[in-house]
Amino acid sequence: MADQMWHSRGDLRLRIMAHAIRHEQQGEIALMQGVSGVVAVITAFRNMLGDNVN
Repeated sequence: MADQMWHSRGDLRLRIMAHAIRHEQQGEIALMQGVSGVVAVITAFRNMLGDNVN
């Protein structure tokens, strides 16, 4: 749902929130896969700035 909202033409505030949710979830997935907390946060932050979704 966050991907769908991010790519929509809806309310800009909701689109920005969806963008943050997409990348926050990536950080959570990395943590579940055993990546260290700091590395997971750095990776999610870099992906967010580059708009990369793994």
